[in-house]
Amino acid sequence: MRKRLLIIGASDSSGGAGIKADIDTLSAFGFEGSIAITSVTAQTNHQLICKYPVPNQILLDQLKASEGTLIDGIKIGLLPNRESINIVRDFLEKTPNTPSILDPVFSSSSKGELTNENTQAYLLEQLLPFVTLLTPNAIEASILTNKECKSLEEAKDSAQSLIESGAKAVLVKGGHLTGTLSSNVLAQTSMPHQCFEKPRIRYGSNCRGTGCRLASAICCLLACQEKLSSACRKAGDFVHEYIKSELSKNRQA
Repeated sequence: MRKRLLIIGASDSSGGAGIKADIDTLSAFGFEGSIAITSVTAQTNHQLICKYPVPNQILLDQLKASEGTLIDGIKIGLLPNRESINIVRDFLEKTPNTPSILDPVFSSSSKGELTNENTQAYLLEQLLPFVTLLTPNAIEASILTNKECKSLEEAKDSAQSLIESGAKAVLVKGGHLTGTLSSNVLAQTSMPHQCFEKPRIRYGSNCRGTGCRLASAICCLLACQEKLSSACRKAGDFVHEYIKSELSKNRQA
């Protein structure tokens, strides 16, 4: 029987990010997927047109529908408001032994706001005790810590701050950092920081949904009993190859 992840997050009408990117990643790893939509968005590659958080009862019913299925991992993306955070927190309390990745999403690639105000601190307060790994990009890490996060050293500092806030493990994604290398920084409680470095790909930032794909890939690998550091490294390799492949397709087109 194929392993299965539960994907909790938003739809993206352009197909560039969100649930579509997650499901593509699951397929690449040979996984099945169950889905709980938190918000419906209308987007292009360049603009957020509108967003519509699903009603609370619909989110509850989607999660309840997944309870009768064996779930090997949980990947959480956009949670648009406090109510959705509370619902997911209550669900995670029932599944303490299932690997879970929280990939915080606050805005679209085009800078459109996707969450209500004042949800960032609440997200950490309510969900950090229950998730295996938090995977903010540098911009999201800066929002969550109220610190600059532009250099590798600042990323390490942000990751440590999030550990001190209660995270079990944090991977600060390096795509938005400065420098010729793209460095993902992994911090774990009572362990030295680890950096996973890749050559920065020219125009790589044109590929949307890479954060979704990275978090989903890590979750797949953890569900296969991979150790966290190895899962983060291998998932980074997967996304690096994905970006090169997508840019190659665009050049050929």
